[in-house]
Amino acid sequence: MPHDHWKTLTFIAALRHNRFDAPCIIDGPINGDLFAAYVEQLLLPTRAPGDDVILGNIGSNKGQRARRAIRGAGAHILTRTFRRLAGSSHPYWIGLI
Repeated sequence: MPHDHWKTLTFIAALRHNRFDAPCIIDGPINGDLFAAYVEQLLLPTRAPGDDVILGNIGSNKGQRARRAIRGAGAHILTRTFRRLAGSSHPYWIGLI
């Protein structure tokens, strides 16, 4: 590959207390349409009654199509926000919103 040019692959999965579920690799960056398709086709079929869905605070997770599908399956949506510590390049979780 030419210098300073790279290929983006996106890995997305559900993280449960004992395993990964519904893993998917997307050839390119994630967007709202791809995330909604992931939710509808891969995530929701693996969801058990009473499961909640925690979404990161990124643009692709904010689309109404994915959120409607999650709520339509009877799940609650919880969101997390990343903040950076002063002088650090590593994000950390802050509380549920």
